[in-house]
Amino acid sequence: LRGFFDTEKLMIMLVGNKSDLDHRREVSMEEAKSFAEKEKLLFIETSALDATNVEECFTNVLTQIYNDVTSP
Repeated sequence: LRGFFDTEKLMIMLVGNKSDLDHRREVSMEEAKSFAEKEKLLFIETSALDATNVEECFTNVLTQIYNDVTSP
């Protein structure tokens, strides 16, 4: 995406889904967080099954976009 868009205006969130299946995890939370930080991505883990962090995922993205748009 960054190769096609102005990165100053691009909001990307890395979402780890199926957090309810921790026993089948292939990427550690620490590894995902580290990757997100390195690539300057927002990061959250969610579970669509039990709705863990689903609303927060959208709230975080929208809050960040709002903050970016309203900051001088």
